Amino acid sequence: MKKIFSYFCFFLLAALCASCHKDPLIEPEPDPYNQVLTEDGIYLSIYAFNNGIVAKKDFTLLNESSAESIKSWICALNSTEDATALLYTIDSALNALQRTKFPDNLYSVNMVNFTDGIDNASVEFSNQTWGTSYANRMDYQPVIQNRLRYEMYHGHDMNAYGIGVRSASIDEEVFRTTIEGISSSNMNAKVLTEISEVSNEFVSIANNITTYNTTTDIRFQLACSGSDRLAFVFDGAETPATSQCKIEATLNSNHTLTNISYTGLSSSSEGTIQGTQVSGAIYSFTFTNLKKSNNEVPSTSNVRLFKTSLGPQGNTYAMDVEFNPASQTNTEVIKKTAAIILVLDVSSSLGANFNSVKSAACSFVDNIVNPQTNSSDATAPVVNMTNLDGVTSTSITAHATASNGGSNITRRGFIYSTNSNFANPQMVDESGDLAWSSFQLTMTGLTPNTTYYVKAFAQNSAGISYSTNSMHITTLSN
Repeated sequence: MKKIFSYFCFFLLAALCASCHKDPLIEPEPDPYNQVLTEDGIYLSIYAFNNGIVAKKDFTLLNESSAESIKSWICALNSTEDATALLYTIDSALNALQRTKFPDNLYSVNMVNFTDGIDNASVEFSNQTWGTSYANRMDYQPVIQNRLRYEMYHGHDMNAYGIGVRSASIDEEVFRTTIEGISSSNMNAKVLTEISEVSNEFVSIANNITTYNTTTDIRFQLACSGSDRLAFVFDGAETPATSQCKIEATLNSNHTLTNISYTGLSSSSEGTIQGTQVSGAIYSFTFTNLKKSNNEVPSTSNVRLFKTSLGPQGNTYAMDVEFNPASQTNTEVIKKTAAIILVLDVSSSLGANFNSVKSAACSFVDNIVNPQTNSSDATAPVVNMTNLDGVTSTSITAHATASNGGSNITRRGFIYSTNSNFANPQMVDESGDLAWSSFQLTMTGLTPNTTYYVKAFAQNSAGISYSTNSMHITTLSN
């Protein structure tokens, strides 16, 4: 009887389950990310700390517009508390990084930590927030160092810089250990002696981060007719011999480029470049990741093509006047994604240095958006007079080229005089963030039927240079 009752219960339960059966509802996995970022580019997040994290800016795509907003946010930071939670803030920032989704082409994760070395609050915040049991900062610091040096973030090693100007209340050895402990390698630990050094370090780090943010492929289309020697001149020079920015290569009958050399440029295309037929005798040649020596993208708007086949006896260069850079060059910029976290000490222990830190942080943002070469690495421009034309009885137009020497040209122009030794010269110039290749300006108010001698000049952060050559021309009579 008991066995019959058991069978009855079993079949009843099975029937009830069958009558209630429905396709199971599969609940979607909860989104584990606090931020989901979809556009390619460089993202910046900022943490400001003193008595805990006092201000935080989530990851923001950097561009000209957002940079202004971020700099305003930085300038509004206040330094009011004397407690300092350096390690806790870095810990929190790393956690947030892990919970941020980036585009698939993320190529680097970076952290820049600035401090005066004091940390008297991190242990308390960590123990209260996460239930840790650190006895002191010496317990906590190795944990942060391990996170920066050995953990992976979205499949990438962390590239962390520790930058510090020591507070007088911190022992030198303790300070050095602290800066190394907030860096992903000892090479990235920057122990500075003056607050004025911070800005240059920020510029250098910004350039390191942005160097590989984009790759630039440049394609040239040209008519092929057997073997030749080519020169692509980017800086407006009249001949390849005087150019400071050029590519030279041998064009072979099998439509390949070999024996490639770069001046003022670099490219990952080195051995052989195979041409691709466009139509008839026109072939396309691609230079991959082509960039100038200061990592800027070279402009192709004024590229000149020279061929030895057009020169005397076929062994000296002559310009190919049929080459049109507007229709025969194509630049493709491939942008990748990077993540940057900036961690700033805003504790009152910084004193009068606080405004300098904010200024350095603003420069860091500027240099991420518009990378600049540290002035200590730059040289003065190389300037060359190229032509005088447009002459009237009272005006002359002068032409010149200037390479930027690794730092943006901020002023350029011409000096002119009626004396060949340029006694009492006059000047016509322009200033701003100027292009670094060819330029022209017109001198007006000149005396009719008078010979004028002209030199070009250009200036960058490394100094001012004048062209080694000068030119002269006589104004027309009335």
